[in-house]
Amino acid sequence: QQTQAFYQSINAMLMNEAQDARKLIRKTTKGDFQGSNYLIAAELERQAGDFQQAQVYLIQAMDYPTAEPLALMKQAELCLNNGLNQEAMNLLSSVEGKIRSTKSFVVLKLQVLEGLNDWAQIQSLAKENKKLLGDLYFTWSSQWTTGEFAAIASKQGAKALKSHWQQLSRGERKDQANQLAYLQLLIDQGLSSDAEKELVAIAGKQQHAGYWKLFKQLNHPSPTLAITFIEQQIKKESDNGSLYSVLANLAYNTADYELANKAVNKALELDNNPADKTLLACILEKRNEFEQANVVYKGLLK
Repeated sequence: QQTQAFYQSINAMLMNEAQDARKLIRKTTKGDFQGSNYLIAAELERQAGDFQQAQVYLIQAMDYPTAEPLALMKQAELCLNNGLNQEAMNLLSSVEGKIRSTKSFVVLKLQVLEGLNDWAQIQSLAKENKKLLGDLYFTWSSQWTTGEFAAIASKQGAKALKSHWQQLSRGERKDQANQLAYLQLLIDQGLSSDAEKELVAIAGKQQHAGYWKLFKQLNHPSPTLAITFIEQQIKKESDNGSLYSVLANLAYNTADYELANKAVNKALELDNNPADKTLLACILEKRNEFEQANVVYKGLLK
C-alpha cells in the first residue's frame, strides 16, 4: 500500500495535482524508500508554502545516506530564500559526495556567496567551474565584477575605481564583463565624460549589445566622440535600427531634439521597439507637440 501511494504521489505531482500528491506521500512515512519519499514530501510542502513542514521532512531524509546530500542542499535553499545566508553556507559545507560537482550545487553556492557579498569566493568558484556553468559563467562574471567595483566606488570613490581599473591586467581590461561593469559605474558616479572616452575606444575594437545600452546613458554636454562614433557605425550598417536608437538617445540627452526626432523615427522604421516609441513620445513633448505625443502614448497602452 505504501509503495502504491509512493508512485501515485509522483504521478499526482506530475499531473500538477499538488493536494492529492501531498496526501499520498504522507502515507509513505513508515516505508523504506531510501529517503526519496521525504525529499518529495519536502518539495511538495515547499511548493505549498509550508516551509516549516518541508524542513521537518528534509531532516528526516537525512537519516538515509543516499538522500542526505540532497536534503542538506534543499535545507540550504530554504535558508537562502529566508535570508539566512550563513546558515545556508554552513549546510552546504556539510554536503559530501558527487553532488558537489553538479551545476545545481555550484549555482546554489554562488547564490549563497552573493548573499554574503563574498565576491572573491564567487570569482574563485565560478572560474573553477567555468565549463560546468556554461552561459551562466558570463552572468556571474558580471556580478562579481560589479560587486567588487561597486565596493571600491562606494568606499573610496570614483578616483580609486579608475586607479583600480588601470592596475588590472590587459586581459582583465579586455574582458567584456569587466568593461561593462566598470563603464556602468563610471556613469553612475557622474563621470559620463570619462565613460564616453573609454566606451568609444572599447566599442571600436569589439561589438557587444551592452555597449549600446551604455551609450544611451551618456548624459554630459556635447558627447561629440560618441555621436561621431555612432554616426560612423551607421554609415557601415545603415539598416541597423539599434544604432539609430543609440543616436536618438544621445541626442535627446543633450537636448538636440531635432536630431533625436529624426534618429528615433528611423529606428522605428527599421525596428519597431516599444522603448523607442516611448522615447519618441518624450521627444514630441519636448518639442511641444503634445497631441502627437498623446497619440504615441495611447498606441503604447494598446
